[in-house]
Amino acid sequence: MATPYMLQNMYDSSVYLCQERIWHQIINTAFNRGFQPAGTRLDYYYELDLIWDADTTFMEKIFMSIMTHARCLNWNKYNFKDRENQIVCDEDCSELLYILQDILPQDLKDFFSKGSFRICCE
Repeated sequence: MATPYMLQNMYDSSVYLCQERIWHQIINTAFNRGFQPAGTRLDYYYELDLIWDADTTFMEKIFMSIMTHARCLNWNKYNFKDRENQIVCDEDCSELLYILQDILPQDLKDFFSKGSFRICCE
């Protein structure tokens, strides 16, 4: 069985678990209906927090900073399906609510209405 997507709100840290098949249907349907997202983004500082620890040397931090910065700059903003801790912005939440209002379950509507969220890594 596929692992559910964990979506975490950026404002109140609430979590919504969504089955993989359902999440893919939601995103595919949104794009099929003309969804034109501002796009997801990676959070540079969050990414650094994940890889740095107390034993990371200064030179390793410089190297990791450069590599993480490059990863963030080259991020595919249309990526709503990989679980890479990317952030879905407020505007895209509003657009998803509008374009999918007839098919979204109420609990997901409520979650999207709270604004930006992170698509968490597994």
